[in-house]
Amino acid sequence: MDIYCTRPGCKQPLNSFADLDDRTLFLKTVPQRHCANCAMQLVLDGRYLAQKLLHQSELSATFLGIDLQTTELKRCTIEQISIDPSFNPTQLELATDIFYREAGILEKIGKHPKIPRLLTSIELAIPASHSYPPQTFFYSIQEYIEGQSLQDELLAQCKFTETEVVSVLREVLRILEFVHFQDVIHCDLKPSNIIRDSQGKIYLINFGALRQLIAETTRATGITSTLASAAGDRG
Repeated sequence: MDIYCTRPGCKQPLNSFADLDDRTLFLKTVPQRHCANCAMQLVLDGRYLAQKLLHQSELSATFLGIDLQTTELKRCTIEQISIDPSFNPTQLELATDIFYREAGILEKIGKHPKIPRLLTSIELAIPASHSYPPQTFFYSIQEYIEGQSLQDELLAQCKFTETEVVSVLREVLRILEFVHFQDVIHCDLKPSNIIRDSQGKIYLINFGALRQLIAETTRATGITSTLASAAGDRG
């Protein structure tokens, strides 16, 4: 089995473990594995692991992962935010507070059937090793929506008919009505963040750039902008 290291800058992120092809070993005798190159923990929260890098920017990364505690190894999306190692304790505390607030928002809006569910949120503090400084990472593990983005559909067929456009807009507006009722905005609405599954159902994804409309976060402008930049780069 291949496991992809989530540490930014890891020179050899792909790790192969032949013994993990035996499903009986997953959580019984192999509770954790580490990257052969940088010693980063590979199994998140004892069950989630990354297998493919989907997108990476300076402050964030998105991976396609699997859940080892599901019989069919169900797919999931792993979104990571890297916290600057130079943050002082006050900055780290503020960043942590903002992360968990946003996790609460993702959990709330994920109750809608056309928005990916938040499976868990993880804060991972990694000690220094192999020339890497100690660093904190935040992970949002979400349901993976199997399908094709509208951007990919447009690339394949060049344009939609008027009827197709109206149909998609109606579906998206129904989802946004629910989202806005929760005092949440998406901030990155575009064809690549709208997925159509094999049954033709429309889903809205990538709420990483969302901002709950609460006044107290304005006092955290510095950290908020850092996390916003990281989230916005995912699109």
